[in-house]
This record gives sequence, structure tokens and C-alpha cells, in this order.
Amino acid sequence: LRPDPPQGLRVESVPGYPRRLYASWTYPDSWPRQPHFLLKFRLQYRPAQHPAWSMVEPAGLEEVITDAVAGLPHAVRVSARDFLDAGTWSAWSPEAWGTPSTGPLLKEMPAEGQLQKPLEKEPQADSPAPPRPSLLPDPRPLDHRDPLEQVAVLASLGIFSFLGLAAGALALGLWLRLRPDGKDGPQKPGFLAPVIPVDKIPGAPNL
Repeated sequence: LRPDPPQGLRVESVPGYPRRLYASWTYPDSWPRQPHFLLKFRLQYRPAQHPAWSMVEPAGLEEVITDAVAGLPHAVRVSARDFLDAGTWSAWSPEAWGTPSTGPLLKEMPAEGQLQKPLEKEPQADSPAPPRPSLLPDPRPLDHRDPLEQVAVLASLGIFSFLGLAAGALALGLWLRLRPDGKDGPQKPGFLAPVIPVDKIPGAPNL
């Protein structure tokens, strides 16, 4: 399986780029272009008076050569093959010639620090002045919390405060109940003192 060479090869210069050439071509008439019956290509180019060819494999039906020799005509040719590598490469197409542009070089990216700012339009007398951002910070702090989160935090603080007060009151009551009485006289039975004297309990030995 060997397709015919590609047809309609054209080589054009790229204005403003003295080292670029644009090449394009089409499928051969004998090869129907269908999704399951595609071709892949290879392209060769060389400047005039140079015998060695450079080769690339384009992804489609066009290719931009970026390392052409400025001011010299270049020969370009293409070949095709089944995209599944079935069979062999076709013969080379007839050579097409093209010369890179001789115009001034266009800068693809401006140099750092040379970016020009767009000119600002002067406001007209009838048009309202555009709002300007304030230079003074807002004294009010921004609160990005959810209102439900704030309510939950306040409820938790209230519960913890109530539990703390209840624990403090309980501790104070126990301390007042258990503290010793310093006055002379019969002492009142304490919190842990037995209600009935020991000598009154039946069967208790007399000490």
C-alpha cells in the first residue's frame, strides 16, 4: 500500500518574520480523505545551494518552518503514508520554492519593562467622573462568620458559664457545711457525725 504524493504544495513567506516559511498541501486525488482512511506526512526543506535536507513530521496539512535562512530561497517537498503505518511512504512531491520575508523583524514578546500602558481617556465635561477606590481603610472589621455559627458560639459560652457558676455554688455550700465551728460549747453534729450516740446502740460494748 503506497499512496500517491501530496498535491497542491505551496510555500509562502510570513510577513515580519525573516526566518519563517509557511507550507500547505492537500491529499492526493486518488486517496479519499475519510476518518478511518487518513494519511500522515513528512516535510523536507533546504535553502538554495545547500545539499542537506531538514525534515519534520507535520500534524496536519500545513507547517510553519521557523529556522529558515533569511534572504535565501528554500526548496520544500512533502511525502505521505497511511496513518497506521501500513505500506510505505509515497514518492516526494514536486519541489516548491519560497523565500522568507525581507521586512523588519516583528517582536513576538515585548522586552521586559517596555510594556506600554494604554492611553487613558480624558473624562468629558458632561459625563460623570468614574468612582475611585478609597485610600482610607474601613475602620469596621470585616466579620465573615456565618450568623448560625455566631449563635452556636454564644450558646456554648452561656452553657459553660452556667455550669461554672453551678460548680462554684456547690463547692461553696460544701465548704460552709463541713468547716469546723470554733465556738465553745456543745458542738452540733457534723455532716458525717452519727445521729445516735454509740453508747445508746443496743448491744454496743461500754467503753
